[in-house]
Amino acid sequence: MQVIRVKVQSGQDVNNLDIKSAVVEQIRQKLKDHGMAENTTVKWREQPDGEEFYKEKERSVKLCFSGRMPRKIEEIKDFLLTARRKDAKSVKIKKNKDNVKFKVRCSRYLYTLVITDKEKAEKLKQSLPPGLAVKELK
Repeated sequence: MQVIRVKVQSGQDVNNLDIKSAVVEQIRQKLKDHGMAENTTVKWREQPDGEEFYKEKERSVKLCFSGRMPRKIEEIKDFLLTARRKDAKSVKIKKNKDNVKFKVRCSRYLYTLVITDKEKAEKLKQSLPPGLAVKELK
């Protein structure tokens, strides 16, 4: 089970049922855009400081590495910054006919970058930090 909290910042009254259901639909659409499951449980909760938070529980989430969730990185620059962090342990490079996946293991998450251009993938491989353990998988 995964719990996602979203801070609701609205000048409108979130206790109004119409506004609350509109906010719920917006959040569900965002979760759907990010590939989250649609079968979710929705709960509203008043926080101690008085701000409203929306709490979303998702069922049947695949966990890997003892409950640590993978994260997708879209930009090469962001991947290189992540690989240079002091908690980055290793990089695995998975090649297939369509793309090359670079996976960097940090202390909490496994970050993945997918590159479809083979030449860019080769350049990225050469620009990885020298102290990082690199393992190539086919």
